[in-house]
Amino acid sequence: MFPKFRAWCKHITGEGWFMCREVRWLNLETQTICTESGMQPSEFVLMQYTGVNDCKRTDKYPKGQPIYDGDIVIVNYGMKDRQGNIINEQNCEDRLAVIVFEDGVFTHGWCEPYLDGDLLLVVGNIYENRDLLKWPTLNPDE
Repeated sequence: MFPKFRAWCKHITGEGWFMCREVRWLNLETQTICTESGMQPSEFVLMQYTGVNDCKRTDKYPKGQPIYDGDIVIVNYGMKDRQGNIINEQNCEDRLAVIVFEDGVFTHGWCEPYLDGDLLLVVGNIYENRDLLKWPTLNPDE
């Protein structure tokens, strides 16, 4: 599999950050990237595709939304919790996790040793949706 990336980029004016959904190319030697719009931002944070898609099929993502490191997911989406309730967007607060690359694998920190896209639902990412995790706003400049 060819590695696929997206990037959290600083706006060329220096005012604010935004998500680039596709990185066309990157040069590790010069630490530069080119985004889907042809822009080459001077400051960015790369997020690598895990090779796994989530469980929700839509017109935009007929095979599920691609999961990247830094994504916030609901773990065990669609399964029953200990009280017998189906885990969904309305009752998932204790089932949120962040995808990270750790010890050579992508993980969400729960007991499963691998990512099972059939049980994960992407609900955001740590740059645009930190409020989901009740974390302070992330400002890469700090």
